[in-house]
Amino acid sequence: MHCVPQPRKTEPTSYHAKNDDGQSFLGNDLVKQADGSYRSKTPAEQRRDAEAASEKIRAASVKPSRHVDEWETIAKTYIGSGGSHGRNASLREIYDRAFRGELEWREAASQMSALKKSYSALLPTARY
Repeated sequence: MHCVPQPRKTEPTSYHAKNDDGQSFLGNDLVKQADGSYRSKTPAEQRRDAEAASEKIRAASVKPSRHVDEWETIAKTYIGSGGSHGRNASLREIYDRAFRGELEWREAASQMSALKKSYSALLPTARY
Protein backbone atom coordinates (compact mmCIF):
# COMPACT_ATOMS: atom_id res chain seq x y z
CA MET A 1 0.00 0.00 0.00
CA HIS A 2 1.28 3.47 -0.84
CA CYS A 3 0.03 7.10 -0.89
CA VAL A 4 -0.62 8.97 -4.07
CA PRO A 5 -0.16 12.75 -3.67
CA GLN A 6 -3.28 14.78 -4.48
CA PRO A 7 -3.17 18.24 -6.04
CA ARG A 8 -3.62 21.06 -3.56
CA LYS A 9 -7.13 22.49 -3.38
CA THR A 10 -7.26 26.21 -4.11
CA GLU A 11 -11.00 26.81 -4.00
CA PRO A 12 -12.89 27.12 -0.71
CA THR A 13 -14.87 24.02 0.12
CA SER A 14 -17.11 25.16 2.95
CA TYR A 15 -20.46 26.86 2.44
CA HIS A 16 -19.45 29.92 4.44
CA ALA A 17 -16.18 30.39 2.61
CA LYS A 18 -17.93 30.21 -0.78
CA ASN A 19 -20.52 32.79 0.28
CA ASP A 20 -18.09 35.27 1.82
CA ASP A 21 -19.12 38.82 0.92
CA GLY A 22 -15.74 40.28 1.72
CA GLN A 23 -16.86 42.32 4.72
CA SER A 24 -15.14 42.08 8.04
CA PHE A 25 -16.67 39.70 10.55
CA LEU A 26 -16.41 42.49 13.10
CA GLY A 27 -19.04 44.48 11.25
CA ASN A 28 -19.11 47.78 9.48
CA ASP A 29 -19.07 49.97 12.57
CA LEU A 30 -15.30 50.48 12.59
CA VAL A 31 -13.77 53.91 12.07
CA LYS A 32 -10.25 54.36 10.76
CA GLN A 33 -8.21 56.74 12.87
CA ALA A 34 -5.49 59.14 11.74
CA ASP A 35 -2.70 56.77 12.85
CA GLY A 36 -4.11 53.96 10.69
CA SER A 37 -5.66 51.93 13.49
CA TYR A 38 -9.33 51.16 13.81
CA ARG A 39 -11.78 51.78 16.62
CA SER A 40 -15.42 50.94 17.15
CA LYS A 41 -18.03 53.65 16.68
CA THR A 42 -19.38 55.22 19.82
CA PRO A 43 -23.07 54.72 20.70
CA ALA A 44 -23.74 58.32 19.64
CA GLU A 45 -22.15 57.68 16.22
CA GLN A 46 -24.13 54.45 15.82
CA ARG A 47 -27.37 56.25 16.76
CA ARG A 48 -26.61 59.05 14.29
CA ASP A 49 -26.01 56.49 11.51
CA ALA A 50 -29.23 54.64 12.36
CA GLU A 51 -31.25 57.88 12.32
CA ALA A 52 -29.75 58.85 8.96
CA ALA A 53 -30.61 55.43 7.52
CA SER A 54 -34.18 55.53 8.83
CA GLU A 55 -34.63 59.07 7.48
CA LYS A 56 -33.41 57.90 4.09
CA ILE A 57 -35.90 55.01 4.11
CA ARG A 58 -38.72 57.29 5.28
CA ALA A 59 -37.97 59.81 2.52
CA ALA A 60 -37.95 57.07 -0.11
CA SER A 61 -41.22 55.53 1.11
CA VAL A 62 -43.23 58.76 1.12
CA LYS A 63 -45.33 58.79 -2.01
CA PRO A 64 -48.39 60.78 -2.92
CA SER A 65 -51.47 58.72 -2.20
CA ARG A 66 -54.63 59.04 -4.18
CA HIS A 67 -57.90 59.69 -2.40
CA VAL A 68 -59.80 56.48 -1.58
CA ASP A 69 -63.54 56.89 -1.73
CA GLU A 70 -65.71 55.00 0.79
CA TRP A 71 -67.72 53.55 -2.09
CA GLU A 72 -64.47 52.22 -3.56
CA THR A 73 -63.80 50.42 -0.28
CA ILE A 74 -67.29 48.92 -0.38
CA ALA A 75 -66.84 47.85 -4.02
CA LYS A 76 -63.48 46.28 -3.17
CA THR A 77 -65.18 43.99 -0.62
CA TYR A 78 -67.20 42.37 -3.42
CA ILE A 79 -64.12 41.35 -5.42
CA GLY A 80 -63.57 37.60 -5.21
CA SER A 81 -66.90 36.87 -3.52
CA GLY A 82 -68.69 35.47 -6.56
CA GLY A 83 -68.04 31.81 -5.82
CA SER A 84 -66.61 30.92 -9.25
CA HIS A 85 -64.05 32.24 -11.69
CA GLY A 86 -66.69 33.53 -14.11
CA ARG A 87 -68.67 35.32 -11.42
CA ASN A 88 -65.52 36.82 -9.93
CA ALA A 89 -64.50 38.03 -13.39
CA SER A 90 -67.88 39.78 -13.81
CA LEU A 91 -67.49 41.52 -10.45
CA ARG A 92 -63.90 42.45 -11.29
CA GLU A 93 -65.00 43.92 -14.65
CA ILE A 94 -67.38 46.33 -12.90
CA TYR A 95 -64.66 47.29 -10.42
CA ASP A 96 -62.17 47.90 -13.23
CA ARG A 97 -64.64 50.12 -15.10
CA ALA A 98 -64.96 52.29 -11.99
CA PHE A 99 -61.20 52.32 -11.50
CA ARG A 100 -60.73 53.58 -15.06
CA GLY A 101 -63.30 56.32 -14.39
CA GLU A 102 -66.06 54.97 -16.63
CA LEU A 103 -68.38 54.56 -13.61
CA GLU A 104 -68.80 56.40 -10.35
CA TRP A 105 -67.78 54.34 -7.32
CA ARG A 106 -71.29 54.51 -5.87
CA GLU A 107 -72.76 53.11 -9.10
CA ALA A 108 -70.10 50.40 -9.25
CA ALA A 109 -70.78 49.34 -5.66
CA SER A 110 -74.53 49.17 -6.28
CA GLN A 111 -74.04 47.16 -9.50
CA MET A 112 -71.69 44.77 -7.76
CA SER A 113 -74.14 44.39 -4.87
CA ALA A 114 -77.02 43.63 -7.24
CA LEU A 115 -74.91 41.13 -9.16
CA LYS A 116 -73.83 39.42 -5.94
CA LYS A 117 -77.46 39.19 -4.80
CA SER A 118 -78.44 37.64 -8.13
CA TYR A 119 -75.73 35.00 -7.62
CA SER A 120 -77.16 34.21 -4.18
CA ALA A 121 -80.66 33.90 -5.62
CA LEU A 122 -79.48 31.45 -8.28
CA LEU A 123 -77.66 29.04 -5.98
CA PRO A 124 -80.65 27.29 -4.31
CA THR A 125 -82.36 26.58 -7.65
CA ALA A 126 -79.25 25.77 -9.71
CA ARG A 127 -78.89 22.25 -11.06
CA TYR A 128 -75.41 20.90 -11.52
